[in-house]
Amino acid sequence: MTRRRAVAVVLLAAGTGACAPPSQYRYSAFVPAARPLAWDGRTEPEGTLRLEGAASNSNVYENLAPQLHDTALLVPTLTFEGSAAIALGSKVEVGLRGAWASYDSAVQTAAGAMPVPNAPPSWGAGPEVRLAFPLADGGRLKLGVAGSLMDMQVSYAEWQLTGSQATAGGSTFPCSPSPNCVAGYELHATATESHWVTTIAVVPSYAFGDHGEYGHAFFGLTATTGFQNDGFTNTATTGSTVNTFWPLWIASLGYGVPVDVFRFSAMLFLPLTGSGSPVSYGFGGMLTAGIAVPLWEASRR
Repeated sequence: MTRRRAVAVVLLAAGTGACAPPSQYRYSAFVPAARPLAWDGRTEPEGTLRLEGAASNSNVYENLAPQLHDTALLVPTLTFEGSAAIALGSKVEVGLRGAWASYDSAVQTAAGAMPVPNAPPSWGAGPEVRLAFPLADGGRLKLGVAGSLMDMQVSYAEWQLTGSQATAGGSTFPCSPSPNCVAGYELHATATESHWVTTIAVVPSYAFGDHGEYGHAFFGLTATTGFQNDGFTNTATTGSTVNTFWPLWIASLGYGVPVDVFRFSAMLFLPLTGSGSPVSYGFGGMLTAGIAVPLWEASRR
């Protein structure tokens, strides 16, 4: 962590700590943002390798008046993803997906959420399966169903209220503000643990043009894993207080365009959360670009 970044983190936590409930312990973690599957509901012809990269922007509404035991996490506003999938048939693709987000883009979900000093990026990877079935209008209308399972790395921090400390001369003073002492709380431990994120999406799409050459509109409903923790507590806990729950629902709407072997799509999405949710999200956006490379012809498989 650079000196400028450390000072900014200390000032941010100290400035918002006055709105947080008094508690002996505070726990925080850098967790993945809730977002839909980066997919446009369409599969490639059999024998095609599709390589894609996506960037998503997430919006979090901060809980300005948290209570004891409310969630206090750090969520990235910018997440990058990459995927590689092979079409084993005209209706099915199997592959791998990876995700990465920098701690530099993290925002707090609640006032008084503590930083995670020297936090590594949030990252993870896992398998993915996509299915697309023609429904009507010569295949223009399709129903896409996809699922992924990712092992995500989550960094967390444990903080304890310190108060005053004695010096050699007998006087007392509170711990000096630093990356390890924020708003009167002293860093007790940091570590990284794994959490499985399960995502299932239903994505209907409709193509325009005789062969879909004008692109296709799609909308989706995604169920994914959400994160929560006991951010403010008077009970000491060994290790992280991070827990997951399922499902967290996300609605999305987008448009995809094929240009020769290239694939482009844009999407708006909204996690269906509110003031009573562990993390309250607003609208987000995602851009995806990729390439489709034929590996074999179906008749010569």
